Amino acid sequence: MKTPLVSILIPAFRLRWLDLAVASALAQTVQDCEIIVSDDTASDDVARLLMKWDDPRIVYIKNPHRGLIGTNRDHLIAHARGKYLKFLFDDDVLLPKSCELLVQLIEQSHCGLAFHSRYVIDDDGKVGSAPSYLAKGEQRELTHQDFFVNMVGNCANLIGEPSNILIRSDILKSMPSPFTVQDRRMVFLTDVALYANFMTSGQGIIGTAQFGSAFRIHGDQTSGQSYAGFSAGVFEWEVIRRWSVGNGYLSDSQFIQGKSRQNQMYQQYAKNHPELLDFISINSRPSSTNHLDKEFTELLDLAYARIAIRQQLRRQADLVI
Repeated sequence: MKTPLVSILIPAFRLRWLDLAVASALAQTVQDCEIIVSDDTASDDVARLLMKWDDPRIVYIKNPHRGLIGTNRDHLIAHARGKYLKFLFDDDVLLPKSCELLVQLIEQSHCGLAFHSRYVIDDDGKVGSAPSYLAKGEQRELTHQDFFVNMVGNCANLIGEPSNILIRSDILKSMPSPFTVQDRRMVFLTDVALYANFMTSGQGIIGTAQFGSAFRIHGDQTSGQSYAGFSAGVFEWEVIRRWSVGNGYLSDSQFIQGKSRQNQMYQQYAKNHPELLDFISINSRPSSTNHLDKEFTELLDLAYARIAIRQQLRRQADLVI
């Protein structure tokens, strides 16, 4: 069987925008692709929706570990045959030249990961903003300063979400733990962990200011505050920042410069996610280090345990319903 140029990977569990996501994948100017949809629901609604599309490039699979964090993504990666991997979340949209832009970027460089700019849209597809790390018309490889100082140091994912990137499949599959930092698999900031591993392994990240996708913000998204693991999206920034200091990617002074942003995030979300109060407490003490010491890692274990309990309770509630 011929290897497709691109595998477009859609982790599916919401029906509302899935049809549009699939349509945007089928509309890519790069037609040499497979579109794998991995169903993370208990029903057959996703399968029924896909039946309307009579296209051999669409492959439907079912996640055998439904609801467990990261398993649907890993299931998709394991089934992908393409030279390049392109994630597309079921609530996001690709512009027609998304894959074309990103394939060209990688093939014109030595980098293993490429990104483009994206629009931010609402429930109805209305554009709310158009953030871009690169200047208009700019195209270049990220430097150490770009990623570790400007992004990690300031708790800012300026590359964008997984729907915004393309990855060389052979590089990703050769990495033993691409979504892990300091032996910890990230629960929320898996994309930032992935970018960090590409930077530190010398694989390189290249970007373009051209727009190639739309990231949807809405009340039901897993990155929203109602998500059981939302607090990890706050404290995992500190995990990655402390890891960066410990490995020499950030200096102590650069870490301290970003501390106000980190604490601001803790305070903003602590009311609904009380485990964040512990991180505020540990950072307020003069004796606190910038590294992943025993006290901080024990605090992490406790925070992840609280998230796991919330997830289990919500899964049980879903089963009752």
